[in-house]
Amino acid sequence: MYMGICQANDMFQISRSDLVSSFNGQQGMQSIKKEEEDSFSSVLAEKLNGTYKESNVPYSHLAKDGVIEYNGVIFVCDEVNQAICLGDMNDRKNVISIELENGGRLMVNRNNFSELQNAITMFTPEDINRILRAIADDQKAQKELLEIEEMENSIGDDIDEEKIAR
Repeated sequence: MYMGICQANDMFQISRSDLVSSFNGQQGMQSIKKEEEDSFSSVLAEKLNGTYKESNVPYSHLAKDGVIEYNGVIFVCDEVNQAICLGDMNDRKNVISIELENGGRLMVNRNNFSELQNAITMFTPEDINRILRAIADDQKAQKELLEIEEMENSIGDDIDEEKIAR
């Protein structure tokens, strides 16, 4: 299992560098760099004038008014849970929570994995590994749950067939 994740991660890192190099050419990279510089400048200004409030939310340095927008993907900062959230958080059964390297968590609705893929370059390599591992584990668990459900349904079908045969 671990070997497969490493191999998937190696493949992902290759596609990640391809993504970064092709992301809207140099203009896209300059835009991201400019956003990061603006964010740093505003934090620095807040620290200098005494209005800076430290956030426990991961990647909060990228947030503006509690929202992180990266490559068109919108994450909402959740101070209470020290998390950044992607997608609908109302149905907790459909949300996976991933502990991040430097504290806090990423909470993602399973229906938003494709969006997460578009914003993966926002995360550190350590967090990317954690995210990939969590998604692989979740997909394995979801597959096992589906197999159990199918077995339970087939047991009912077997009982019905026995009743008909009698």
